[in-house]
Amino acid sequence: MVKYSAEIAANRFGYGARPGDLRKIGSNGPDWLSEQITPGKAASLEGPSLPSTQDLFKRFQAYRQDQKERKAAIKEAKEKGDKQQTKTLRKQMQMEVRGPFVAEVQARSAAAITTDKPFAERLTHFWSNHFSVSAQKLPLRFISGAYEREAIRPYVFGSFYDMLMAVMTHPAMLLYLDNTQSIGPNSRAGTKRKRGLNENLAREALELHTVGVNGGYSQEDVTSLAKALTGWSVHGGKNAGTKVGTFSFRPNVHEPGAQTIMGKRYSEAGMDQARTIFRDLSRHPSTAKFISTKLVRHFVSDTPPRQLIDKLSRKFLASDGHLPDVYEEMLASSSAWSDPLAKVKSPTDLVLSTFRAVGTKETDQMRITEMLTLLGQAPFTAPSPAGWPDTAADWIGPNAIEKRLEWANALAGHAPSMINPVRIAERALGDTLSMATKTSISQAADGSQGLTLFVMSPEFQRR
Repeated sequence: MVKYSAEIAANRFGYGARPGDLRKIGSNGPDWLSEQITPGKAASLEGPSLPSTQDLFKRFQAYRQDQKERKAAIKEAKEKGDKQQTKTLRKQMQMEVRGPFVAEVQARSAAAITTDKPFAERLTHFWSNHFSVSAQKLPLRFISGAYEREAIRPYVFGSFYDMLMAVMTHPAMLLYLDNTQSIGPNSRAGTKRKRGLNENLAREALELHTVGVNGGYSQEDVTSLAKALTGWSVHGGKNAGTKVGTFSFRPNVHEPGAQTIMGKRYSEAGMDQARTIFRDLSRHPSTAKFISTKLVRHFVSDTPPRQLIDKLSRKFLASDGHLPDVYEEMLASSSAWSDPLAKVKSPTDLVLSTFRAVGTKETDQMRITEMLTLLGQAPFTAPSPAGWPDTAADWIGPNAIEKRLEWANALAGHAPSMINPVRIAERALGDTLSMATKTSISQAADGSQGLTLFVMSPEFQRR
């Protein structure tokens, strides 16, 4: 029997226990998680219908086209001294951008809070962070959520290569890392224009997405991959028609000729040249090690056990990157179950697990975006292509603790007066709840203070 089986399964591999979850899981934590691994099926986002990338891209284009006129209208209203009209027009502009973004965050958060398959949701967030894009860039404000739904969720229980290709051909990644601006110097377009190669996507594909910074590639490999990726773009011009907002290969900007990546030569093959390179990168031992290290660091420990990394790496290579096999290998390892409080919760972990713990389903009024922004992890806005950090040192400091306490107090202040924080703590933490913490919560002046003490307890702040 795995000690703390239910607690680790719910809190480390999911987003925390809902009322009744620990009892349902019992001593069968590994089996409970394995049942959530469904090869060949998407980790779909159930709930309200959300627009496709293509539809959202059209909305972005319309917003951009109308932007000058609206800014002029705001300026005119301001010059006339019409404060109300100025405020109304500004709010309309903000909501056109903010509306789709908030809807995506709300649906994503609601799924994690209410799901019966929290392992699938955590894996989705893990991969979305691994292949991070940021909504700080205006086009991504519209399509970052759709990117996760279309390029990440369908492949969480599939192959790494398929996910990699979905990511690399998605408009969000191509726009975020500026590959739409990359032109082969010797292409038909390159000989006529001053703009040239952009290496952003190629560099991050090697450093962050596949083999890793120590994976054995060189600057020459980055340049060669960037040349192979020229032409990978997005339909977005006036002649795009029904294809607007979809992947486009532009032969006229593709750099002709063979490319050599990490010692292997790839002949000229148009779009398929980079596709073949990605196929080989997805099978590279360095990629297996890099992905395995990130998985173990995220789920097991800030200092991932080398033996477990090696096990996952071997499974990754043997299965040709079949992700369910890699997950099962991790769940089968005793080291994954050895310490119930090994990881500090990120702000996203904290918020989602809190709402799961109290058992609420009222997600519409939670203001999830504002909460996570306050705590320093606004959704879809990682500070770099490397995504959000994943260790305690990155999330726990004096200012971070202060923000967490501020949030916990505000949340507790809106809790029902009859709330029973001791009962919540018992259902959420099970055997990891210490007597000291339980006593502290029970001696609180009221339910609100008790809830704050529960949220800020060492046991709940870790997973």
